[in-house]
Amino acid sequence: MTPTLADIIRLINALAPPELAEEWDNPGVQVGSRSWVVRKIWVALDPLPEVIKAAVDADVDLLVTHHPLIFKPLQRIDVDSTPGALVSTALQHQLAIYTAHTNLDIVSGGINDILAAKIGLENIRNLCLTHAPLFCKLILSTSEETLEALLLEIDQLLTKTESEGNIQTYTTQDVRRLQLPLSSANLDARPEQNGRHRRVHLEMKMSQNQVAGFIEALNGSKAAGLFEHEVQPLIQTNDRPGIGRVGFLSKPMRLQALADKIKAKLKINAVKMAGNPDLLANAVALCSGSGSSLIKDFIKSKAQVYISGDLRYHDARAVEAAGLGMIDIGHFASEHLFVETFIDHLAQKARKEGFNLEITACTLERDPFQMI
Repeated sequence: MTPTLADIIRLINALAPPELAEEWDNPGVQVGSRSWVVRKIWVALDPLPEVIKAAVDADVDLLVTHHPLIFKPLQRIDVDSTPGALVSTALQHQLAIYTAHTNLDIVSGGINDILAAKIGLENIRNLCLTHAPLFCKLILSTSEETLEALLLEIDQLLTKTESEGNIQTYTTQDVRRLQLPLSSANLDARPEQNGRHRRVHLEMKMSQNQVAGFIEALNGSKAAGLFEHEVQPLIQTNDRPGIGRVGFLSKPMRLQALADKIKAKLKINAVKMAGNPDLLANAVALCSGSGSSLIKDFIKSKAQVYISGDLRYHDARAVEAAGLGMIDIGHFASEHLFVETFIDHLAQKARKEGFNLEITACTLERDPFQMI
């Protein structure tokens, strides 16, 4: 089966829920239509001009990037400048561009966890909590006779709200009767015998602050009176969403040795290091991308070493003054490692759905900084 962009968005949102993103961020569809057919996907860190051009030349249908093409609302589309020219090129060649940014950093199993695993950290926890909402399970109960009518109303409601990407659901292969092309989700259904009438329970996963509005919208539709509902809290892997991670090395290491290990593991030629090279560390904090904003959280965390990118002079001075260590591995190296893992997870989900897709990494990207 050949999926649409809407189908792929559903899979990506299950991996990196958009509602986890920071308030200032702009994840989601950057260019394209949810009705476009997707056969070939590229995954990259940045929507660079050369990446987009190569994707067009290779007949790619969807470019998934970590960094957004559009951060702030555009006041004009000037095709003689960036990003207007890139938007124009993508639209002319029907290349959709989709971004999973801070939501992919924050989510359990996302970029921070990939980086932590690469370094070899254990017993990992969040470095800093975010303001992302907690999830809950909404259970809608209806009879078999009214199931189709309820599903149609849910489908219409999801179609109206899917641009926000806020609603996720469990997926099941067990209930074959639920074949409607729901815009954002499949529903997990559990039949229950109740006297002579069979009832079906539909389970949906969404953030707690969206439940009231969703139920109100359903009650204001033709589904009013067709269902009963119950809300159950869900405990997330990290208890609450967080940015950055803290973990432990299998055995204590000196700062210099840890820096050498990271260079080998990440296959990078050089890092920047601050602190006593002989500092002994057993707990390590990290943040993928730009981690300067979490320096204070690192110092409070009781970890001895902080690993991130785009760290500043005064960050190094603060770390030195605290008697701690810091390793700047660069923005690119701290995030580009997500590509292969993301492709594997997306491909697994696509196979389960029976989608015919080619998903590959863009091989053009290089760190813009060169050590000379």
